[in-house]
Amino acid sequence: MSGGTRIVPIDGAEPGADPVSHGLGADHLRHDEPSHDYWLDEAVVSPPDRSWIAPALAVVAILGWSVFFSVVVIAPVADGAQPQQWAWWISQWAPPALLVLVGLLVVMRTSKREGARFADVSKSLANESALLEKRLISVNTELSLARDFIAAQGRDLESLGRIAVDRLSGSAARLDDLVSQNRQRVDLIADVSTSALENMDKLRSQLPVIANAAKDVTNNIGNAGRTAHLQLEEMVSGFQRLNEFGLASERQVVSYQDRVSAALAQFSQAGENLALLAEGRFEALATSSGQHADAAAQAEQAALAAWQERTDAHTVALRSTLDQLGTDHDTLLSDAAGRLASFEDAARSLTALLDDQARTLDEQLARRRASAEAAAAQQREALDRRLGEIDEAIANRRTAMERTAAEAAETLSAKLADFDHAIEAQRRTQAAEAEELTRTCEVIGNKINAFSDILRNSGEQGTQTAATVDKAMADLNNRLGEMRHALSGTDLQIGELTDSAVRLLELIQAGSDHTRTQIPEALRSTEAGLKGLEDRVFTLRDTLREAGDGGRILSETVGSARGEISTTLKDLAKAQKTLLEQVAERERQVGALREILGQAREDSEGLTREIEQRLSGAVASLTDAAGKVGEDLRTSTAGEIEALAARLGDESSVAITRVLQGRAAELVGRLEEAIDAAASASRETAVQMRDQLTKVDELAGNLEARVTRARERAEEHVDNDFARRAALITESLNSSAIDIAKALSSDVSETAWASYLRGDRGIFTRRAVSLLETAEARAVQAHYEAESEFREHVNRYIHDFETMLRQLLSTRDGNALGVTLLSSDMGKLYVALAQGIERLRA
Repeated sequence: MSGGTRIVPIDGAEPGADPVSHGLGADHLRHDEPSHDYWLDEAVVSPPDRSWIAPALAVVAILGWSVFFSVVVIAPVADGAQPQQWAWWISQWAPPALLVLVGLLVVMRTSKREGARFADVSKSLANESALLEKRLISVNTELSLARDFIAAQGRDLESLGRIAVDRLSGSAARLDDLVSQNRQRVDLIADVSTSALENMDKLRSQLPVIANAAKDVTNNIGNAGRTAHLQLEEMVSGFQRLNEFGLASERQVVSYQDRVSAALAQFSQAGENLALLAEGRFEALATSSGQHADAAAQAEQAALAAWQERTDAHTVALRSTLDQLGTDHDTLLSDAAGRLASFEDAARSLTALLDDQARTLDEQLARRRASAEAAAAQQREALDRRLGEIDEAIANRRTAMERTAAEAAETLSAKLADFDHAIEAQRRTQAAEAEELTRTCEVIGNKINAFSDILRNSGEQGTQTAATVDKAMADLNNRLGEMRHALSGTDLQIGELTDSAVRLLELIQAGSDHTRTQIPEALRSTEAGLKGLEDRVFTLRDTLREAGDGGRILSETVGSARGEISTTLKDLAKAQKTLLEQVAERERQVGALREILGQAREDSEGLTREIEQRLSGAVASLTDAAGKVGEDLRTSTAGEIEALAARLGDESSVAITRVLQGRAAELVGRLEEAIDAAASASRETAVQMRDQLTKVDELAGNLEARVTRARERAEEHVDNDFARRAALITESLNSSAIDIAKALSSDVSETAWASYLRGDRGIFTRRAVSLLETAEARAVQAHYEAESEFREHVNRYIHDFETMLRQLLSTRDGNALGVTLLSSDMGKLYVALAQGIERLRA
């Protein structure tokens, strides 16, 4: 009736398929064609080209001005002209020439030639725009074909994906069965690895005690050896002093003997001299007496008497002298004998003193050996008691762990009961939502029944309102245009339903043939919308299935992590030297497991939220779409059908009544069937969604339980490892402090060793701190650079302390504990040593 069909295609809202733009483009092309002919005719009848006249006149004028300027201005003074003069001439000649060129440019721009050129450019642009529009039309056509092809390929891929997901689900179920079968074996392996770990923990906890005891015994033996060595050195020095005293006494006796021998030799020489003198005098007297015998008898008698007296005097003097010499010699001999006796007595006393000291040293060594053996026996007994205490502590710990496990099992059962109640409440909520959805579908069915009743009533009223159809058609066309503009930005399903309604009205307007085909089209579009909803439900089911696969993958990941932990435990039993590296590796694995579990929890929570959002969005959109479609159909079609029936009542009241009654009954039956199918599909979808949500809740509960169990195990393991490492490092620091204190001062008191053996492990650390406080940092640095053993002890102490400090700072409350550690004796010793060797700047 309006000169052509008004049916709009489904993808007619796309920019490349706008019929209005096509129509405008075609009209524009048809409008451009006569203008093209017009320009061709103008080009044919145009007069000859006279555009050369203006440039020629401009050239003639410039040449004339140049000749005139040369003759009048330049020629009179050209012979003696300077460069400044030529520049002035050029500046005077240029303005008229530029004025002529500007006039020529203005004349050329205002000529018809420029207008024709602009017209040619506009014509070429119009042709190019027409070609571009044709190309855009072809490109839009190809894009629509490509879109259809991609949609078909997408459906094929979706079907293949569903098949693959089904196969993967079957494979996952079989893998789950295999995992459940192998779980017992894994539990046995875990038990064996747990027992091995406990044995290793016992051995590792006892090794530091044994090592410390052995180190203490070694230190005691070393101290006893150093003390014996010092006493032996003192004994050797005493013997050396005794030898020096003996040599000195021997030298003094030899000197006295030499002096006595020299005195005796002098006395003997004096006696011999006196005897020779007496013999000479006797011979002289005999000669003189023989010569003067006669003359001096009386003188001889007097001389003999005098000689006799002198001889007696000399004899007495000689005897007294000899007696004095003998007395002196006897005195010297007695003094020498006394001194020798005193020296012998001193040597005997020194020998006896040395023997007493040796016996005392032997007795002290025996006592030290007995005390060392007693201390070793006490340490052995203490070690046995400590081992017994450790065994009791392990038994208590095992009992506490069993009690804790029982409490955790009870807590877990209570939590599972809470989860069951929450799941039951969620299930009841979902059942209520499903019932609400069913009631909503029933309301939609009632509305559609009301709409079918309205159609029946409109068919019965068609015979009474045929007179107003013409006016209603014009209003209908206007309202259809407004409705088309108003509904262009709505959802795809509402747009499809609106287009179906428009098609329905246009087919009713065209006649009974259009009415016979439009309502099934609307039903098919409705079925397509329901199919889209079913596809969304299937997508949701696939998403839930993927969530289940993710849970199974997570369980496999946890199983693989458990296998890795078992492998690590076996490696611990096999290789004790790589214990620290394996502990670090285990910590990294636990961190990775925590990250995986946290990511899995976030994924599961995000998936739950997404499922809830999709369900609520789908239900809300379905309710809104159904309500809006019903309202739109009720509000728009009632008046329009009444107007159409009023117009067509005069022409074919009987035919329209018969057709409407027959077709309305048939369409109402189909519509009721479609509504029942949609309601049943909605109920099935709700039931499936409820089952899937129940499974998701179960999987989420199991996943949370596994995550909680794995986190507890990992935290307990990390805490135990940290405590063990801290204890080992503390023992190592105390041992290093002993060596550092010995290196700083070799004088170690017995009270310090007794305190250390009684359990005060920090006594040597405090002693080293006090020694470093009194010593200078420069002396410590010189000692560090000079002695390799001291440097090794200091480096080991600093390394162990920094290791423990880093591990302590990596914990949750590590900063406060780090400050406490640095303020302790070990921390003070670390700071003093580090500042002494310039590792830390004060």
